[in-house]
Amino acid sequence: MLFRDWRQARLSWADAGNYHGSTRGLSTDSWSFVAFAEDQGRSPGHEEIREYFDGRLKLLSTLARRVVDAPAGLDYPYWVRTDMSVDDVVAVYDEPSRSFDHWLDQMAQRSACGLDSRQHPWRIHVFPGVPAPVGTPGAMTVVVVQASHAMLVGASLRTLFDTLFAPDARPLVIEGLPPPAIRPHPVAAAAYGLVRASARSIPAAIGLVATRRALRSMAQSPGALPGIAGQGRNPIPDRHIRVIHPDLGRARGRPRTVTVLGLTAVSFALERYYHERDEPYPALTSKAAVPVALGEDAGALGVNRLARALVDLHLGVPDMEERMTAIEQALAGERARASSPTAIGGLVRNGREAYPWHRRELDMVDDVLRAGTVPSVKTVVSSVNCGADVQWSLPWGSFRFTAGVPSLAPGTEFLHTFIRAGDAFAVTVMGRLHAGESDGAARVDRYVELLRECWDGANTIVG
Repeated sequence: MLFRDWRQARLSWADAGNYHGSTRGLSTDSWSFVAFAEDQGRSPGHEEIREYFDGRLKLLSTLARRVVDAPAGLDYPYWVRTDMSVDDVVAVYDEPSRSFDHWLDQMAQRSACGLDSRQHPWRIHVFPGVPAPVGTPGAMTVVVVQASHAMLVGASLRTLFDTLFAPDARPLVIEGLPPPAIRPHPVAAAAYGLVRASARSIPAAIGLVATRRALRSMAQSPGALPGIAGQGRNPIPDRHIRVIHPDLGRARGRPRTVTVLGLTAVSFALERYYHERDEPYPALTSKAAVPVALGEDAGALGVNRLARALVDLHLGVPDMEERMTAIEQALAGERARASSPTAIGGLVRNGREAYPWHRRELDMVDDVLRAGTVPSVKTVVSSVNCGADVQWSLPWGSFRFTAGVPSLAPGTEFLHTFIRAGDAFAVTVMGRLHAGESDGAARVDRYVELLRECWDGANTIVG
């Protein structure tokens, strides 16, 4: 029984990869936030906030867990049950913000530092009295959920926010998250991992050689970047965040999806951005990485039932409608490829790898991306639809919008997140700030301005 208790609690290879990345100095956490208007004309006090979340905590019992490593990393880490109080997971901040964009600047610095999942793999940050975006009166309470990517992904947002803010909330259930073990099992984990690593040593060694050769071949391609600064537990903030609220207008109820509309806007914005700066397109700028949800067929992947589609942005096609059609076809083709039984079968087979070998391959890839010796995808676009029927509120405030900031992978230049919830729609853009770059924030702000203009243009022809 105890052996089975530990075996069921092990992280999948996909979830373990995200956890392992978080231990190497760069944050892989996701940051999702919900903004509520402070309808009573005042900001809530600490005790009012504490009492509210204390009342919701019993619905979050599945998150009362932490990660435990197998001795010497011989086997995959596993979840272990832990005690959880509101003081452990909820923090309230009284730091004044001059504007919503100033608050986003503070978030950019915070999101550069990750959680230690061996202590607490998630946390709620509450910011009362945040000024509303320009053009919107009043102040907001912004609730930010920071979580390990091994625990929560975009597909879990609706369920999580329903549990936190819906009037008829039910206990949280996260698809793919295994039950935690009652207590650590170091002997069983080490013994099983040692046997498994020994049995897989020959095929694993062959796989490592193949990976090394593939990376060496990629390193000969153009588009290498300077090394990425900030290697410690507290890396130098390398990000700039902005949120815009495009009008979906004609896109509502039309055959073309928000993802297609957004990819088209991104493609034109990138093209204008690099043209203005008189810079050549970096390697892989012509493609955007789009996460693809794989569903039940990829159950062995755990929480991260995701694949990456590389969608051609068709830069150079001048007609916006023609480019949108081409992007739509490219996205459909890539989604079909990424979610095919063959592709999912390949991902599932990766789970047979022993953890010591899996970590070595992850480290190898991560190191070359950080060093800039291998070109990486420069643009990421993710999209989450929380549905039209959301009923989120706080006792002192009504729902405004929700937005998200996923992790910024080495080499990524611009990361976009589209989130719809009810009638609210928000686009988050996170751009990378390079070491020694004096105009980095202004550069990202200009790209965001271009994206807003291009989105309006794409919205006029969607249909």
